Amino acid sequence: MARLGRRDRRTQACESKSVFFPTRVVRQIQARQGKINMRRVTGIFVVLAAALPSASQDAPGKNRLPNYYPLKAGTKWIYEADEGNGQKTQVTNRIAEIESIDGQALARLENVIDGNVASTEHLASTPKGVFRHRAKGVEVNPPVCILKYPFDAPRGAGAHLVY
Repeated sequence: MARLGRRDRRTQACESKSVFFPTRVVRQIQARQGKINMRRVTGIFVVLAAALPSASQDAPGKNRLPNYYPLKAGTKWIYEADEGNGQKTQVTNRIAEIESIDGQALARLENVIDGNVASTEHLASTPKGVFRHRAKGVEVNPPVCILKYPFDAPRGAGAHLVY
């Protein structure tokens, strides 16, 4: 039996189809027909899997608090308030900084209207919810829950959330 040359080995698989095509031509035809090169697909999946954070990091655990009301310094909520006479005012709530008061880390929330700080609150987040510990510099005892965890959306006829 004659020994096959390099070019002959490449085209041997194509010869069995009763048509003689070099491997390069077969690959070009397959690419045009939409056939997928599995090595490239596998390579893409490997790169994506390495680049994306693992699912276990994003899965909520027992020790991880919900983040419905983030209390990180720099967080802002911007609202447009209608004063009732057709005039609209921009209201911004922002977490200015985290302060230590009586040994507890509290987020200072500033209510800013037209560029001026109108009021402040000190908030803390626990597994039971977000609590107001101080309002306008006055201690609130016991702290008031402003968002209970786990959050339960309103249900039933006519129930809706207002954003």
